[in-house]
Amino acid sequence: MKDEVFVVTLLKEAGSLTMNVAGEEKTVDVPAGAAINSIAMAPGKVSFSLSRGGSKVLEGASPMQILDHCPCGIYNFNPYSGTVPAGEEDELLPPAYSSMMNGLHVSTCGPTESTATPAAKALADRVVYAQATPTA
Repeated sequence: MKDEVFVVTLLKEAGSLTMNVAGEEKTVDVPAGAAINSIAMAPGKVSFSLSRGGSKVLEGASPMQILDHCPCGIYNFNPYSGTVPAGEEDELLPPAYSSMMNGLHVSTCGPTESTATPAAKALADRVVYAQATPTA
């Protein structure tokens, strides 16, 4: 798999998708229906917005940042995925992530608070994204 953040839009009407990874931004026009786009992966925050007619109709951020190291020495090659607006919480976000450390003798690291941006739940449009997890 390429080191990219893949974004699938599921839209009722065409729009403009802006993907931001670690401060690098890429904007593409997306049609109504399903479409896939991607942006290069880099360590940092990941966010998305959808605009129509110059106005944002949907925006949000991944609660999982892309890291350039493996926290606590734990290698996880599973992709992280989510939706904007936010769907169900991932079981391995910080509260559940701490249970992975049960039995490990690690005192130098641990889970951090989510930086997710709440999105309007009433909108029917969806942006689905998948980003790879850190590799060493």
